[in-house]
Amino acid sequence: AAACELYRMTLDELAGRKHIELVPEAYRDWAQQQYQDLAQGNTAYVESFALSANGAEIPVEIRAGRINLEGQPAMLFHISNIQERLKSEAALRQSEQKYRTLVEKMNEGLVLTNTEDITLFVNDSMCNILGLTKEDMLGKKTSEYLANEENREHLIQKEVLRKKGISNQYELKIKRQNGDTIWVLVTDAPYTDSDGNMLGTIAIITDITDRKLTELKLQESNNELDAFVYKASHDLKGPLASIIGLTNIAKEEIQDPRALEYFEMIQKSTRRLDTILLDLIDVTRINKATLESKPVHLQSLIEEVINSLKHQPKSEHIAFHINLNGIQSFTSDPKLLRSIFQNLIANSINYHDEHKAEPYVGISARRSEEGIVFQVADNGLGIPKKLRPKVFEMFFRGNTRSNGSGLGLYIVKNSIEKLKGSCKLDSEEGVGTTVTFTLPYLHKQEEASEAVEVAEN
Repeated sequence: AAACELYRMTLDELAGRKHIELVPEAYRDWAQQQYQDLAQGNTAYVESFALSANGAEIPVEIRAGRINLEGQPAMLFHISNIQERLKSEAALRQSEQKYRTLVEKMNEGLVLTNTEDITLFVNDSMCNILGLTKEDMLGKKTSEYLANEENREHLIQKEVLRKKGISNQYELKIKRQNGDTIWVLVTDAPYTDSDGNMLGTIAIITDITDRKLTELKLQESNNELDAFVYKASHDLKGPLASIIGLTNIAKEEIQDPRALEYFEMIQKSTRRLDTILLDLIDVTRINKATLESKPVHLQSLIEEVINSLKHQPKSEHIAFHINLNGIQSFTSDPKLLRSIFQNLIANSINYHDEHKAEPYVGISARRSEEGIVFQVADNGLGIPKKLRPKVFEMFFRGNTRSNGSGLGLYIVKNSIEKLKGSCKLDSEEGVGTTVTFTLPYLHKQEEASEAVEVAEN
């Protein structure tokens, strides 16, 4: 029945025909030779074409051999229509060619390794990036052609992670075959079979030398600028201190009201300039600082900051509320932590609402899985919606009544980022402002305490 369907004939039409009649004319000489070989006792497996009754040529797979049929020699043909298989194979070849072209033409280097980190495949771009041939890399560990004295330990650590199936992205400084030093960005990830079993690693290598050199030059320029700002700020503080001192003396000795008014204006301006210089010094200090981690008694630190700010105008009318939820000590950099609270609380004082009967500043803390979540909240003037995205920018001042430098929240953001933390600001004009920031745990004991507390809750 299957043969009848293949040839589009009935059994009566098919019976009695010579096999050569079922082959397209262009293939008959070849088919006859195959048949003669079979007659000699050979078996055959070929791919050819069958001719159906409607004249269609159908690709087929033929297995043939001699058999004994009721005591007489005979031929047995097993014929399969392979039209769909050939279509699938053609589509697969086309797909393979497309992706092979993509892999070979891509600008990034591509490396394929097995679970032992032995290189199985590299593309042409990888050869161009490293100045090596495929033979220099195939069959070798990636560390053999990427490693040098500077990065060897780093590569070994990454190899351990790769064998565990962990993806990586990291920058690497390597030497090309000609001795040139280049920077590359390595992005690697495990690849698996259909059952999820790890087969090896696929890595993309991007030459980032130009970008890296630009970054290094920019960093050098930034360092020089920081050094200049730091030195200039320090150098200016000396003459400024003299002006402040002389102004104070003049106010004691001079009686003329008009002159005293001028000296008061000079004093106000010099105080503002002094604040700007101190903030500039803080900015450069934060950028250049090496973190110092030690236990900080939070209640004491916050109380000291509040006491240091009580000299500010009208701060005596503000109520300060501290709620640390039983958190006594936190390991962090004391100077940066003090700077964060100093600037946030000073901002709340500067922008308090004089028309409210009970102005307040609330400082709170609580534990979370990520670290300690701090909040500094007030019921002050608030910040207009259109200005909120700019509050952490350098020299931004959201209110004309401020005498500050416009660096306070910029310093806060830089300090928090230096401590690997995160922050956000919520504010509503006429209602108040809340700054929330999270600082990560730097001490295992604190993490353990947090885990116990979360479990109890």
